[in-house]
Amino acid sequence: MLMAVVPIGFVVLGFFLMTKILRQTKDFKEAGVEAEAAIIVGKRTQVSGGGKNSSASTSYFVTAEFEDGRRKEYHLMTPTLYGEVSDDDAGVLFVRNKFALDFDRVT
Repeated sequence: MLMAVVPIGFVVLGFFLMTKILRQTKDFKEAGVEAEAAIIVGKRTQVSGGGKNSSASTSYFVTAEFEDGRRKEYHLMTPTLYGEVSDDDAGVLFVRNKFALDFDRVT
């Protein structure tokens, strides 16, 4: 009996995970690109993996402060944007869903 439950459990789990990924992809595609004046107030990275037989993966984030005083952290779509922005940079931040797509600095 147990030998039949484990494979069925994996199939059910796989179905739920695939459904979640497809829903997130659909939400991202349907979200419009928003542009808003912001100041970059922080940057951070998150490294995961890197065990004995696995490679490490780095995620990049920026925190923006908007004109109304609220702050929000965004995951960067491209790692190169991380190197292009600095703390206290002012400009226009382009976001889609919870991802920062681009930043146009005001000089």
